Amino acid sequence: MVLLLYVVYIVAACWGVTNIREGLEKRNTANYDSYSVLYYDLEDDYFKEYAFTISVMFSGKDLDFSSKETQDRIDGVLRELENSTYVDARVTQCWLRDFLDYIERTKEVASEPDEEGNTTVLDVSTEEAFARTLRDVYLADPWAENNQDVAFSEDGKRVVAARFLIQVRNKRGFRRHRLVAFLPLLANLTTGGWTS
Repeated sequence: MVLLLYVVYIVAACWGVTNIREGLEKRNTANYDSYSVLYYDLEDDYFKEYAFTISVMFSGKDLDFSSKETQDRIDGVLRELENSTYVDARVTQCWLRDFLDYIERTKEVASEPDEEGNTTVLDVSTEEAFARTLRDVYLADPWAENNQDVAFSEDGKRVVAARFLIQVRNKRGFRRHRLVAFLPLLANLTTGGWTS
């Protein structure tokens, strides 16, 4: 009898181990007749497509954001991250791309003189000019979306740090442990080759 109960116990344990699922469904933490079960279901259906936002930051004494090489390297890191299956490139927030696009569009408009014959060309050729144009023109509005993504030096003559946001997608059947496989790529991209 004891041996039979032990065998039943082992069989049940083996069955249980094969049916273990990772994670915790919030709906199972509430009573079945609770209003919060419907809330959790609706939240999962409508608001869980984008699970995580990852801040990608660049800083350093010798990092010159006005340099085309630095801009290309930053853009390359962001594009490599965006190529991951976990990231939705359509919703990446990259103020550097937007700012450089703004400068290009302004050049097209500035090539034509206004009524008084003046042309306005925004200068981003030097580190100081880049920071001045970024701070005083592009981010002049205190409510500008990207104001919190750029840090200037105390004298305001250079950009000392920048943040870019990439959005991780929450796909059906997505397991957070799979995202861990994404983290070495992130670490390698952000540290590899940046010794200047």
